[in-house]
Amino acid sequence: MKVTDNAAKQFKNAIEQYDVPGSGIRLFAGKGCCGPAIQMSVVNRASAGDKIINLDGVEFFVESEADQMLSEVIIDFRDENFKLDGLKKSGGCYG
Repeated sequence: MKVTDNAAKQFKNAIEQYDVPGSGIRLFAGKGCCGPAIQMSVVNRASAGDKIINLDGVEFFVESEADQMLSEVIIDFRDENFKLDGLKKSGGCYG
């Protein structure tokens, strides 16, 4: 997993607004219309079993199922949204 400079800046802003020391971004697997999807939230600590990764000064708490999905992903922020380039999805999604 990699994070672009722009995405790191946006993550840092979100954590700063959360205003709880030790906070980070939790990445976890959820259900989407095309199969598994990655969800993100600002949390004040890692959950049991989360892998802790520091990228560009941002603490990420990554659920084990999500970790497998994110191995080749680049997280970017463009068009006012986070984009996960390289995320492999199953199903018949287009777009």
